[in-house]
Amino acid sequence: MISVSNAIHPIVEEETTVRIKIPEVDRSKADACSILAIVLSQRSHDGLYKLDTKSGIFKQLYARSQFSVCQERLMAKDDVPDVEISLRQTATKQSISHGQEM
Repeated sequence: MISVSNAIHPIVEEETTVRIKIPEVDRSKADACSILAIVLSQRSHDGLYKLDTKSGIFKQLYARSQFSVCQERLMAKDDVPDVEISLRQTATKQSISHGQEM
């Protein structure tokens, strides 16, 4: 099962720009459906990735199947603060309204 998943979702290099889908419960209807992030590191023993956004470093680790790779490098490691943050907090910070409070 893992080999099938690895064939569908190949390993992603560090500092690659990725897109993470935001669940509907974590955003308002007027907000974007996804967030851009960069791969900070990968844990080789379980294949989980540490991701970084313009708002901070995500607290949780992501499996390769939870994000899609962007062809262009749209962010750099220097663009991100060294603060841990959740996906919902990131969605609220990058919101055009006030997150779910719309």
